Amino acid sequence: MEKLTLYNRIIFMLAIVGFLVAGYVLKGYLAKTSVYCPAGGGCDVVRNSPYAWPLGVPVPAFGFLGYTIILVLSFLRTVKPKNDKVLLDGILGMAIFGTLFVTGFSIVEAFLIKRFCFWCVVSSVTMYTIFGLTIWSLIRRNRSASIK
Repeated sequence: MEKLTLYNRIIFMLAIVGFLVAGYVLKGYLAKTSVYCPAGGGCDVVRNSPYAWPLGVPVPAFGFLGYTIILVLSFLRTVKPKNDKVLLDGILGMAIFGTLFVTGFSIVEAFLIKRFCFWCVVSSVTMYTIFGLTIWSLIRRNRSASIK
């Protein structure tokens, strides 16, 4: 169970990173101001594209909400270990949605916008890592349950 706790702590820390990145970029979207972009201005090109507001909602709002949910669920896994199965399943659901979302938006960036936002790439890597750790946690949990 030690490894599962370690994976959950990493998921929690990554969710904090995603929450902060999405919050920072969302602030720029809502204020209609530039964000610092270490990768040559792709962030402004992406933000000003028509694809940056699906259904009238700024893209980083989806990330902000998703990372918030993962953050809460991973915290609850620590304080309510008897609910681990339900909480880990919830994290998996959000990680699946998040992975599909960031993959879809990365495709839009690559083929429609033809520029990448540095912060979107950071968010994508963060979400892929959360997804991988969640899958690995499920495998380890199921393995340990079958041994008992």
